[in-house]
Amino acid sequence: MSFKNFYQGKKNNEYKPEPYRINFYIKAQQVRLFVDEQLVGVVTIEQARQIAYEKDLDLVEVTPNASPPVCKVLDYSKFKYENKIRQKESLKKQKESVVHVKEIRLRPCIATHDLQVKANQAIAFFNENCKVKLNLQLKGHREMANKEQAQQVFATMLELLKEHSTIEQDPKFEGNRMSCLLSVKNQVKK
Repeated sequence: MSFKNFYQGKKNNEYKPEPYRINFYIKAQQVRLFVDEQLVGVVTIEQARQIAYEKDLDLVEVTPNASPPVCKVLDYSKFKYENKIRQKESLKKQKESVVHVKEIRLRPCIATHDLQVKANQAIAFFNENCKVKLNLQLKGHREMANKEQAQQVFATMLELLKEHSTIEQDPKFEGNRMSCLLSVKNQVKK
């Protein structure tokens, strides 16, 4: 079976080329060489391969766009593993730094006990270091005519959450919806 036929039988997503050129795949004639994190200098590719061979390690082209390309003598499988771990840690940090916004919906005819339940939900969201968006929707002509009742419900809710939150975006009407954004008062730094 020839090399060409071997890869024709595979699906497109199964074969992934290596992200770095190594050993005899490096095409440059001269490279800037690092051995054990020490700069050796600009050497020919044959000299670099010989140094890697003597140390029983791989010659890896880490910066191909530089002039001359930067190569390191190291264990390639260990290098790939460390890069994979670094990428996972950076993704983990990105996920931790994302601010989540939770939404709580209110109605103008909500009972006081139900309003207290919604306030407890918001406090639980604040304990998870999430922001809370309060939405109060008015439906129909009667509710739109009594906007004061909606503002009163909103004021009561903000009074219940005063100890735990700060107002990031003031309450305002947008069509038939009143909304406000709250954030944690004393946010804990990780």
